[in-house]
Amino acid sequence: LHRVDRRQRQMCIRDRYYSCYSTEDRCPDAFKGTVKEKFWEGERKFYETQMDNLWKWIDDGRKAIDSSDDHKLISMAKRLGPESFGVVFYINTLFAKWNPWDSMEWIFEY
Repeated sequence: LHRVDRRQRQMCIRDRYYSCYSTEDRCPDAFKGTVKEKFWEGERKFYETQMDNLWKWIDDGRKAIDSSDDHKLISMAKRLGPESFGVVFYINTLFAKWNPWDSMEWIFEY
């Protein structure tokens, strides 16, 4: 059985489930001032602090969908799949803590 170390597993997950972040030291200039900058920052924070909690975020995302009647959110979750939606759910939670007064509609651009 082929085994990979933790770093290789993280990179595999990152490549599969992230749309903006790929372990750069800083946000690419092309993303500055766009919604992709928020996604990059959220994915970076997830990668640095939450990789070991991926299944928690998948489960939390599932619970949110199960209790939601927001068709746009449900459609997004189906389109992304449970792992990517777990990352998006984390990003939404992260930015809602920082800016609870802001509309989170931008998250649908993921």
